[in-house]
Amino acid sequence: MKFSILMPVYNAEKSVSRSIESALNQSCGDFELLCCDDGSGDGSLKVLQQYAAVDSRVKVLVNDENIGALRTRNRLIREFEGDYCVWLDADDELHPSFLQTAKELLDQEAWDVIHFNHVERYSDGRPDHDVFYNHGSWGSADKFICGTRIFSLSIVVKGHSQRGDEKSGRPGDQTKNHR
Repeated sequence: MKFSILMPVYNAEKSVSRSIESALNQSCGDFELLCCDDGSGDGSLKVLQQYAAVDSRVKVLVNDENIGALRTRNRLIREFEGDYCVWLDADDELHPSFLQTAKELLDQEAWDVIHFNHVERYSDGRPDHDVFYNHGSWGSADKFICGTRIFSLSIVVKGHSQRGDEKSGRPGDQTKNHR
């Protein structure tokens, strides 16, 4: 099972290294880190290219001009090669065992969507609250585990083909939240 970590990047020169390092330091190493620079005006692209030059798991896509977050994310969806994908914003970090935890859950049962809560940190680095996940059903047929989500390729392809109006950001199908 291979994961794709998808990172849209726009003017994130100051934070993107920390985000990339959190991905590269995963205890589960079977992943690609697919980054797309969305026409940044700072040094973000140079940082991405430096990482790609030394680690084959890092792949860089470049938008010649800023096309916006939605279209950049759609481009990343079209390009990823893993069995599951996870979003990582250029100013966020993954816990070192994030992918390993997901792999262990997926080894037990083939979930379509895994949903992890996030951790807010105080300025001194202490966590504001603990990370936890739960699982249950979403709708009648799909499965998920309850911030950060991992999606199976089948769900992404299905959702992307029904994504609706790319300019407005409105989805083609509405989904309901599950608590």
